[in-house]
Amino acid sequence: MRLEYLLGRARTRSGLRRFTRDELYELGRLYRQLASDLAKAQTIGADRDILDYLNGLLAQAYNVIYTGENQPGPGLVRFITPVFPRAFRRNFGPILIAAVVFFLPAIWAFFAYLNDPAWAEVALPNAMRQAYESDLEEGPSQLAVAIQEEDMPVASTWIILNNLGVTAYAFAAGMLFGVGTLYVLFQNGLILGAVGGIFVDKGALFSLYFFSGILPHGVLEFPAICISGGAGLLLGKALLMPGDLRRIDALKKNGIEALNLMLGVILILIFAGLFEGFVTPIKIDGKADIPALMYAKLAFSAVVFMCLVTYLSIAGRRPGEKPLGFINEEIAKAGKYSPRSIFRLLKSDTQEF
Repeated sequence: MRLEYLLGRARTRSGLRRFTRDELYELGRLYRQLASDLAKAQTIGADRDILDYLNGLLAQAYNVIYTGENQPGPGLVRFITPVFPRAFRRNFGPILIAAVVFFLPAIWAFFAYLNDPAWAEVALPNAMRQAYESDLEEGPSQLAVAIQEEDMPVASTWIILNNLGVTAYAFAAGMLFGVGTLYVLFQNGLILGAVGGIFVDKGALFSLYFFSGILPHGVLEFPAICISGGAGLLLGKALLMPGDLRRIDALKKNGIEALNLMLGVILILIFAGLFEGFVTPIKIDGKADIPALMYAKLAFSAVVFMCLVTYLSIAGRRPGEKPLGFINEEIAKAGKYSPRSIFRLLKSDTQEF
């Protein structure tokens, strides 16, 4: 019997973790079918042995489905390995939207400043812009590399708390129907791009200094901001587009997903803060602008970023799940609602919309 086979697999050490999505759906369908068969058997007065067998099987299925898995290992390990990366892949769409809203203004502000420094006034408060420009006249000293060795632990703690504040703001602003989240991402993107333009405009050494000073922690910090923005957009989606659910139910459902994302963001930002407090400020003989050191920091940044991408793509992967399948799914969705596809739908008689 198929249900008995699935229940036998569920009682193994790996439990439901080895089930594919189709097998999980099948387990639920067979459970509901069994409950219906038991009700019919009781109605027609079936043999007691048959009723006992069906009751026992139904109880086993109930325990597997509704009492949860007894997974080995502490809760933090379970969260890091399957829960957070799976939540990231399930909600890659809103995270991708948040990344676009964050990085596009950054790119625009960067090139706008290089074209005309007056554009920095749009992205940066005037006092901040003047402070950067005047300080950089004497050398590239406005990044975290200016942190002294004895101040690294305190600076790292402050950086972690500050980053948590930014991401929490982006997340909570999602309650403003997602508009608040988009504004926070847009504003921070503008600031990032304008500051980058200020450094790069000073020459090659300042450019190298900027990227080697921001990427060791930025390769974690920027994805964390985008993930928190995606979590905020999930809240906004529940309020604006609850679908077949009541708004309060949609908010609860998306809120669980958003909370899993934010807990993962906290873990990422802890590492980003440690890198920003201890790795970014590393100097040789009191100097941080030695090219070999800066290239080493860039190499470190590349390794950290690849580790993050690998972790989010592979950790907690179910059997049959392709490592980058979630990206292909989002591309397919985007293609469905591309301008050309929408134009074809409008011309046709279909009622898909």
